[in-house]
Amino acid sequence: MKETKSKTLDEFIENKYKCCQSQEISNEIFENFSWQYAKKEWVDTGKISEDDFDDLFNIAKTRNPNDVYRLCDFYFEDSTFNRLIKIRNYYDVFRQGVNKNIIKGEDRNLYNKRIYKDFDEFEYKMDDVNYEIEISTKRVPPVNQVKVKNESSLIYEDDSWQIYQIFGFDASRHYGRDTRWCISANSYAGFDSFEEHDKSKDIYFIVSKRPRFDNYRKIVVLMYRNGVFEYSDANDNILNKNLIKYKTGIDLDSVNW
Repeated sequence: MKETKSKTLDEFIENKYKCCQSQEISNEIFENFSWQYAKKEWVDTGKISEDDFDDLFNIAKTRNPNDVYRLCDFYFEDSTFNRLIKIRNYYDVFRQGVNKNIIKGEDRNLYNKRIYKDFDEFEYKMDDVNYEIEISTKRVPPVNQVKVKNESSLIYEDDSWQIYQIFGFDASRHYGRDTRWCISANSYAGFDSFEEHDKSKDIYFIVSKRPRFDNYRKIVVLMYRNGVFEYSDANDNILNKNLIKYKTGIDLDSVNW
């Protein structure tokens, strides 16, 4: 049998630090990377004072205590009070971005030095994340009914259904309410999404005139400039025109788009 040698604390810390420098890193590696090991590396070696370390740990502990090692790394680059304040603010943005799923994939790993090679890079990326957080939560003005009328055109109607062409965000919010369509979201993110879609396609909403509680109560039709159609139900699931005809009775080929 091969003889196994248990690692000392110093060896463990050294290996963890080498992992921090590597290009490929996973969050799982640091699951048990507790504050004791970070303190051994940064405080016991005299790189960071114990008071500063306690401040950094307090920043991390309510979010993810395992991040304290990387916060110490950021602080060591410029051990000033101003840097400590910046770490507090930008780390809070980082955790909000993770929780709101604005930060995705490898970007969620604070220890990935290929993405966050130093604090300046981290700060630059978090400025963009903070903007995304603001537009995703900022409320837009209430729907203006005059704009709704001016921003929509009824192109089809029968006993059960109406089809509107949508030209503006107020009309999109009005006729697309109670759906999961990003272009009808009541936020500045919804506005940006509508503007982006409106540049490349014509937008139509099929709306039931009678109360319905299934996914087919409202259907969005996107017609690209090349004539290709895309259909989605109220929950934003992709549909085809045959299913739409079955559920609504509307022959989409006969509609004057």
